[in-house]
Amino acid sequence: DAGSYVCAASNSLGSTNSDPVTVTVTNVPVISTPNATINANENQQVTLTCQVTPLNSLTDLYWTKDGQRLSTTNAAKYSGGTSAVPSLTIYSLSPSDGGAYVCVATNQFGTTPSGNVTLNLQYVPRLTVTNATVTSSPGDTIILTCNVNANPNITSFSWTKSGVTISSSSNPTKYSG
Repeated sequence: DAGSYVCAASNSLGSTNSDPVTVTVTNVPVISTPNATINANENQQVTLTCQVTPLNSLTDLYWTKDGQRLSTTNAAKYSGGTSAVPSLTIYSLSPSDGGAYVCVATNQFGTTPSGNVTLNLQYVPRLTVTNATVTSSPGDTIILTCNVNANPNITSFSWTKSGVTISSSSNPTKYSG
């Protein structure tokens, strides 16, 4: 639709043209990054794609993670994610890198967010025992707690005593004995 337009009119006495009117189309950035889910494993690297047009008119480009602007200044962890290189590469993935990422591009006419790119980070189970030492008297009931954080979810869980399994289950929250 951009261009030069001229209005023209005529009747039985003649015709006339207006001075030209120049139309300039101003567009906010267009990002062709739809909603997506990326599955990745711990310690791998992943590139989150952000395709922006027009690229040469950008005044700012950044990524958010879970709604907060992501600082990508750590070159050992990130590359890209800028107006010059919109796609974001994350190195040496850790569980805290999982979440919802959005590419946000700005030019003089406005700001456009991409779709959500969900990074589903998978990692081996992480165990936390709340009490390293428990003291009790004979006949006392004690509670041993082991918290598990894993993705995907755990498929088995067990307690051992002196190398012998004393409890085995798919439910890590219940053991009596």
